[in-house]
Amino acid sequence: MQENLQKLNFMDRSDFAGIKETVKELFGKSEDAFVNPPFYCDYGKRIEVGKNFFANYNCTFLDVAKIKIGGNCQMAPNVAIYTAEHPIHPVSRNSAYEYGKEVTVGDNVWFGGNAVVCPGVHIGDNVVSGAGSVVTRDILDWCIAAGNPCRVIRKITEKDSRRLFRDEAIDGRHGRIFWSGWIFRMKGWKDMFSDYHVHTEFSDDSVYPMEQVVRDAIDRGMDEICFTDHVDYGIKQDWDCGKPMLYRGEEPLANVDYPVYIARLKELQEKYREKIRIKIGIEFGMQVHTIPLYRALFHKYPFDFVILSVHQVDDREFWTQDFQRGKSQKEYNEKYYEEMLNVIREYRDYSVLGHMDLIARYDEKGEYPFEKVKPILSEILRTVISDGRGIEFNTSYHRYGLKNTTPSMDILKLYREFGGEIITIGSDSHKAEHLGAYIKEAGHLLKELGFQYFCTYEKQRPIFHGL
Repeated sequence: MQENLQKLNFMDRSDFAGIKETVKELFGKSEDAFVNPPFYCDYGKRIEVGKNFFANYNCTFLDVAKIKIGGNCQMAPNVAIYTAEHPIHPVSRNSAYEYGKEVTVGDNVWFGGNAVVCPGVHIGDNVVSGAGSVVTRDILDWCIAAGNPCRVIRKITEKDSRRLFRDEAIDGRHGRIFWSGWIFRMKGWKDMFSDYHVHTEFSDDSVYPMEQVVRDAIDRGMDEICFTDHVDYGIKQDWDCGKPMLYRGEEPLANVDYPVYIARLKELQEKYREKIRIKIGIEFGMQVHTIPLYRALFHKYPFDFVILSVHQVDDREFWTQDFQRGKSQKEYNEKYYEEMLNVIREYRDYSVLGHMDLIARYDEKGEYPFEKVKPILSEILRTVISDGRGIEFNTSYHRYGLKNTTPSMDILKLYREFGGEIITIGSDSHKAEHLGAYIKEAGHLLKELGFQYFCTYEKQRPIFHGL
């Protein structure tokens, strides 16, 4: 490796064919890649790049772990991608302990000069990362992001296909051709009918057979469905926890039977693949003290989509009034949102926040004034957006007889005001009559509020569909 790296860095820069061949020998995988020397890396063999990769002068890739980059990616001078990590505590760090976290970059990504990508980051397709950016967190598809730390500034839209970076008009056809595939896709899915919050017999509060859900969804003309059965550590137990199962009446207080759940979903995906898309989701009912259990669970199974909900605080549930009992309305509302904020500050392996103002569903004292919780809601929503996550529109408020939407119109407007764009729509169904209910109405309402897209998910990545 060092021989190839040294060879590259002393090559004539006009020897294009020679440089490409040397890069091919240096990298673990490359196809027509060109690197302007000098270039620096640890191993080279852990670097994989797609077609038409270009790195300008003085780029540094520390490939302790794999660095995987898609096709048509460009890097300005001095771009650095780091995978090496060290412990935070000085005693541990001084022990010389080192580890690596993989970095992945999608297709059609452009990095400005002096951009830095930190360990463990995933950058989606069709992204522009501005000069001097320090990318510490994931970046979604079709975004312009910049700053230290790097944050999403805005989405890349159809208008960008007709202009250069600083709004000058472009007269070429390539941008239009590049965009047209995506806009056609959007039009083709504009009226897509999907439900992204569905419970079955695998949840302790539902007896709806999973295969019957699939059949009902097909009968109702649905294109896609995502199953999101319950996990509520602190209240419920895993089937294989090694302890006697707890019961509420005759019902076991049990989480999803994960191996059976995943196997059943894969079986149904194959059986009905010509009729409907079935995604593997889960609903995490989280509390701060249960975060380690969810970390372990998330990395064990191939979830497409994770709803992060707060169903209880201090192991006390809302629907039973155990949590609210003995507290003022102010106390239990504020404590609920404080728990939510503390959870998302520590945990990021989720897709959307579920029914954000769930506490309102079980508030027997009536609607709590939005203005009193607006500051903490603002902090929650800004954190969600900066982390590249989203929220859900939950249509169950209809059947619960609530006067407001879930989340409330005020929360939806605030999310939109802050630039939030990732939003899923789900019925929170537990019975046949709930499935797909009011989904299309929700889409019309979101469009009226100024949202342009709703999302579905695949392998934890959002897919945007026009409203």
